[in-house]
Amino acid sequence: MAIFKQEKFKKFRWSPQQKELTYQILKTLGMGAVLTLAVVAPNAVQVLKYFTNMKKPVPRRSFDPQKVYSVLKKINQKGWVEINEVKDKMMVTLTKEGKREILKYDLDQMKIKPLKKWDGYWRIVIFDIPERFKKGRNAFRALLRRLGFYRLQKSVFILPWQCEREIEFISHVYQISS
Repeated sequence: MAIFKQEKFKKFRWSPQQKELTYQILKTLGMGAVLTLAVVAPNAVQVLKYFTNMKKPVPRRSFDPQKVYSVLKKINQKGWVEINEVKDKMMVTLTKEGKREILKYDLDQMKIKPLKKWDGYWRIVIFDIPERFKKGRNAFRALLRRLGFYRLQKSVFILPWQCEREIEFISHVYQISS
């Protein structure tokens, strides 16, 4: 009979602040920056303020080095970043999985802005994704519906507004060629 610690089976739940901080760290790294934080310097985390644009004003406490360090540890465990510690400094670099996570977050935040006046044209998205990629196909359909597309048939969606850039981005993320 094996005895397991309860901690191993706990699922980690991200608070909204941790999600936002995680995204901002990943986005900062995604801009090509190599984040170097001095572990002993309490003001080292303030560098994030200059690289990020938070949606809401964030209280000063949210840039607490302890919070940033714990988020970095968790995203390192998930494989989104790579952390190298040298003396009293920590070098953080983004991995391929981290880049994928940024794209997923950008998809979740995506919206298509309606035109003030309709130009009279319907945009049509037609796709044929094989049955073996059923989960991806269903996720693609759900995303199109969330963006405001109307379903004409199972694999034909229409929208009365410009959406070319958004569809190109979605096809890039889902690795669907046009």
